[in-house]
Amino acid sequence: MTENLKFILSRYDHYIEGVQSKSNLYITLNTFVLTGSVTLFGGFENDLSNFLIGLLLLIIISSVIATIYILLAVNPKTKKSDNDSIIFFGNVQEKKANAEYWEVIKNTNKSDFEEDLANQVQQVASIVCKKHKTLKNAGYLLITQFILIGIWLTTFILNKI
Repeated sequence: MTENLKFILSRYDHYIEGVQSKSNLYITLNTFVLTGSVTLFGGFENDLSNFLIGLLLLIIISSVIATIYILLAVNPKTKKSDNDSIIFFGNVQEKKANAEYWEVIKNTNKSDFEEDLANQVQQVASIVCKKHKTLKNAGYLLITQFILIGIWLTTFILNKI
C-alpha cells in the first residue's frame, strides 16, 4: 500500500513540475505581449483610432489578468495541514528540533503513516487540479491576447492602406 501511495504522489509531483514548466513559457509569452502592447500604446497613442486604443487596452488588461493567474498557479501551498501530518512540510517544520521530529516518526505505526500518506496524496491531487485549472485559464487568456493582437494588426494595416 505504501509503495502505491508513494508512486501516486511522485506522479503528482511530475504534474506539478509540468505546471511550473508551462508557467515559465506562459510568463515569457505574456511578458512579451504586455511589453509590446504598452510600447505600442505609448508610441502610437495619438495616431490610433479609439477602436485600436480599446483593443490595446483589452490586450493589456488580459495580460495583467493572465499574469495573476500564472502567479497563482505557481504559488506553493504552505498552509499547515489540519491533520498534523508527519509528511507535509508545513507541519514538519513546526517540530522544534530534529530529535522531536524523529520521536514522532518512531512513534508512528504503519497504519497511521499510510493514512497520513493517503491524506497527502488526496491533498496534493487537489492542489494539482487547482494549479492546472488556474493555468488553463491563463492559457485561454493568452490565446485571447493573440487573437486580439491579430485583430489589432489587421485593423492597423487596413487603416494605413
